[in-house]
Amino acid sequence: MAWLGLRADPDAQRREGLVPSWHGAPRRRRWVAGLAWLAVGVVLHQLLSARVPEQDGFGGFLPLWGAVVVASLGLAWTERASLRVPSRR
Repeated sequence: MAWLGLRADPDAQRREGLVPSWHGAPRRRRWVAGLAWLAVGVVLHQLLSARVPEQDGFGGFLPLWGAVVVASLGLAWTERASLRVPSRR
């Protein structure tokens, strides 16, 4: 699970030269970002569910898949954009 960035030990990431997830970001920002991307995913699911007919082969699959992909990518981008790493000067 290292390639997903899901490690329980942030010290091991630091030793390997990696930046731990959400490093330096306040807890409130983490929750707000998570809830915001969850809301975006729910809205996207509702919009796609209304537009894609269920008789189509992708009627139930496409809205859920699209919402999960958009929400997870958005959360990953937000996590990387909100890192606070001191410079090594």
